[in-house]
Amino acid sequence: MLTSSCDPNLKEEGFISDWVIYLAKNVNKLTLLTLTKPTITLPSNVRSYVVSSNSKLGKLWEIWNIILLEHKNHKMDGLFCNMYDFLGVAIGLISRLLSVKSIYWYAGGITVPFLSLTSISFLLNSIIATCSDQEKQRYHTMFKTSLSKIKVIGHGINKQRFVNKKDQRDKKYFTIGYCCRLSKSKNIESLLDLANHDLKSNKPIKLLLALSKTFENKPYLEYLQSKIKEINKTGKIKIKILTFITYINNARFYKQLDLYVHPSLQTSIDKGRSGSSLFGDTCIVIKKRI
Repeated sequence: MLTSSCDPNLKEEGFISDWVIYLAKNVNKLTLLTLTKPTITLPSNVRSYVVSSNSKLGKLWEIWNIILLEHKNHKMDGLFCNMYDFLGVAIGLISRLLSVKSIYWYAGGITVPFLSLTSISFLLNSIIATCSDQEKQRYHTMFKTSLSKIKVIGHGINKQRFVNKKDQRDKKYFTIGYCCRLSKSKNIESLLDLANHDLKSNKPIKLLLALSKTFENKPYLEYLQSKIKEINKTGKIKIKILTFITYINNARFYKQLDLYVHPSLQTSIDKGRSGSSLFGDTCIVIKKRI
């Protein structure tokens, strides 16, 4: 299994740690290659390597040598990689050289050029796994990938992390929430427009935005913070940005909500719906930009 990390404290990729644990339960031996050191205690049948090279060519050479050694000593039956297109190309090439099957899990939700590392990954790997029938059809159209090659397996959400959590709703407010990556593609500003409407509620309305921030999108975060500051002055709605939500504590976020709204037009649509439904929250999924 080749992936970027194995750390439940991450905001966007924390779920991979549960994938590793689950996969290890269903195979005899699992070799895990990550770009950063795993932070969890790995099952006894997992052998872990950290790919430390800085350059892409260096990573490819290191990955090749690790997999070749493992295949020689333990004979691998297959390779798995998620999202990263460069890593997808790597396992696709290596699987062909070793004559083993490979699975590349991808759910980008954006238009990708026909000639790209992603399209090459789709070409080289034996199976493309994704999250929904909508994405399956998109990749068939975008990359001309055979429908029989694309398998829908979902987002792989570990429901046990979410069940039996204590209700943490604020009784003073009717609380609406949205959890997503801090990106314009996630349609965040459509929710800020709630302040422009005459909202009918027996309680004051609070909007919680759980946003995963990175250095690259700091200007967009500052823009949203400025806009929210002005909205909050009107007193029509109370909006708060939360940037500390990680995979390991996001159950606490959902338990604060009376309503979950998902305006993103990307593939996280079913992940948000699944997460909120585990708590019995009402969930509104918006299928077009508002």
